Amino acid sequence: MIKQIKITQQEAFDVSLNISVDIPLFSVDITASNAVSYNSIILRSILNRVEADGGTIGSESCLESVLEELDGTAPSSITGLLNISGMESASATYSLILERNNYFGACIKAQRSSDNATLDIYFTDSGNIDSTALINFSNGGDVLVQTWFDQGINGNHAKQTDPTLMPFIVKSGSYLGYVENQTINTGDSLMSSFKYDTSQNFATLAVLEVTGNAVVFGTDDSSQYQTVAQSGNSLDPHTSDFTSMSYFVNKVELTSPDRQDVYSALLGTFSLIRSTGISSNSRKLQIGYGAIPSFNNSKYKAVVVFSGVPANISDAEDELTTKYSL
Repeated sequence: MIKQIKITQQEAFDVSLNISVDIPLFSVDITASNAVSYNSIILRSILNRVEADGGTIGSESCLESVLEELDGTAPSSITGLLNISGMESASATYSLILERNNYFGACIKAQRSSDNATLDIYFTDSGNIDSTALINFSNGGDVLVQTWFDQGINGNHAKQTDPTLMPFIVKSGSYLGYVENQTINTGDSLMSSFKYDTSQNFATLAVLEVTGNAVVFGTDDSSQYQTVAQSGNSLDPHTSDFTSMSYFVNKVELTSPDRQDVYSALLGTFSLIRSTGISSNSRKLQIGYGAIPSFNNSKYKAVVVFSGVPANISDAEDELTTKYSL
């Protein structure tokens, strides 16, 4: 018996799934738009079960066990950065940890390198990306990130359509624990739909490690970028589009830093870097630097962007520092 499961949640996350599955005596056809409800948790759980079974649920008892797990429970009590007062306005939030307790969308859209199959990967009940689902999906090979979903309310997802340019999240069947840019081809990295506002203050935060020269935040103009880590270079860590810049690593300000200073602060260990300043042009944010592959040596766990700098930006730093055990 072919039944239909349909989930559409435009406001919660930019995804629409319509999957035919074999569920005896059970049919779900629910559309939830412009709202996030607890029904979405149930539907997501059903969908995950269906995908795990290759599109078929073998028996009602299998499905019932999933629903019993959820029966009587409340939505996640996990709080994240976006649940902090003043942080709701984040323009874009990418994280391998759940940053909003009423976000029920996927963390990433994964793409398997062996056959280009894709799968949305969600968060576990503990608020971490479902690494088990990633490993199972990998079939012992590599998995790439096609889309890193914005957990905020703006839908500023970061995407890459070319598999040869997508960052890794699984290599040879092993979950990395971070999103690692490739360093081979021009264009390697994810491009966000977020745009810096002209002549407006901004703040960018990233939990990352650099393993060599790296442009942490590029743009869709390859000549404009900020937060550059470069060995032996005494230039400013930003180009002319970015002015009045300040840099903080693990909440400690770098005084008049050059690119070598940023390099030394981020090399070889995961850290939290915050850059604040003013953008003079409207340009899209790039998570990495596509123009020169050898400047793409970054491993990201989280990226958060604000148009305007919240007065309590240090609360965001505290949250990321705690959640990622920095």
